[in-house]
Amino acid sequence: MKLRRAPIQKRSQQRLEVILDRAAESFADVGYEATTMEQIAERAETSIGSLYQFFPNKAEMFRALVERSTQRCQTAYDALASVDSVFLSWQDLLDQIIDGFWIFSQTEPGFRAITHNLHMIYGPFEDLHRVYYTLIISHTDARLQTLAPALSVDERQRIATMVVEVINAGFFFAIRKTRHEADSMITELKTMVRAYLSVRIPSVP
Repeated sequence: MKLRRAPIQKRSQQRLEVILDRAAESFADVGYEATTMEQIAERAETSIGSLYQFFPNKAEMFRALVERSTQRCQTAYDALASVDSVFLSWQDLLDQIIDGFWIFSQTEPGFRAITHNLHMIYGPFEDLHRVYYTLIISHTDARLQTLAPALSVDERQRIATMVVEVINAGFFFAIRKTRHEADSMITELKTMVRAYLSVRIPSVP
């Protein structure tokens, strides 16, 4: 995260986190284009000068928000996927990862901001989007190598990419639904991904 001035004291670090959280709310509620630095300052209950101490403009604030969300996503994935397969079947591990990421998507402020501004992720901030997907696909590929060592490198990469893309797309749809509708969609998503993996890697017990 590139900042105009890096926070040193704990109080400054906390203020930065609040600013990014409020920025995420604004980006999600009214969109990137309609959000202004003044609106973010008002939401964060701080001066406009405090924002400019950290960020030179709105674009760099959005970039910092995406970077923070990506880092948190990486941490969440590592925690969810760290369970030894001896204790969980691949189906249960898959369910755990999808359920865990769904909870993450509900609690991580940056995720909602990103899903409501995909034109930015697939536009000026595509480099960050590519880093995020590379990380998650790489981890999924590694898990597939353990579960189905007979798969070729190309097959693993293709399957890992499909799984990550489908899950991500499912979340993008579900997050716009009511809680009941979203929970039902996540259940269907798990069924769909399970079925796909059962066909593509039938050697997995």
